[in-house]
Amino acid sequence: MTSARQVRPIFDALKTKHPYLVQIGNRFAIKNPVHHIALGIFIERTSDPNCCSPRLFMTALYFAGLPGAIAIGTYFEYLSRSPTSAEKFWLWSDPTMIPEAIAVLDSVALPKLALYGTPESYATLPSRPHWVYDEPYEDRMIVHIAAGKLDAARAIRHERQPWHAGKSFPPGSRAHRWQTQLAAVEEPLMAGDRPALAKILHDWEAANVRGTELEPYWEPTPFPLER
Repeated sequence: MTSARQVRPIFDALKTKHPYLVQIGNRFAIKNPVHHIALGIFIERTSDPNCCSPRLFMTALYFAGLPGAIAIGTYFEYLSRSPTSAEKFWLWSDPTMIPEAIAVLDSVALPKLALYGTPESYATLPSRPHWVYDEPYEDRMIVHIAAGKLDAARAIRHERQPWHAGKSFPPGSRAHRWQTQLAAVEEPLMAGDRPALAKILHDWEAANVRGTELEPYWEPTPFPLER
């Protein structure tokens, strides 16, 4: 099973080169400070104790009732070994694995986190080949609002509102969270009330961060929506 002792050399090397990285827990690290989106790397366990699975993650913090752990991410990608590597899997028993993991995280994961780490650029993320399920339209609507793209958000609202009309869903379900988001932003979105929309997103972000391991590194900042 992947342990803190095994992961330590990887994170120590990356933190030395990139002092903005902060390790939280045994197997993941984030970029400090945190502005709207938690950006990090995660060394995931697998069913094979000799194997791990590094990945990058981005967690947009401004959704209503953000589900799951921060390191799961609202977007993530598994990282593959180099095509020139003699081994396909990230095996702890392979002496070349740790240097290669450091190199891949440094050259692939961290630049991608930097590229898509703002609300504007997060809205342009490509299709998600490693995603567990397709991104909900209601989450994409919030992404567009945060980025200040209200016309794109209104288009999603127009498409999804009939699907939610007259329905109720169990609290805690994904559909209930989507419906909560749609109902909360619908009126100010259609009215173009940017200050009201910004307050809703700021409130959701604060509720998702406060009391978590992210709070010491979180800095509330304006959304592109407010510029």
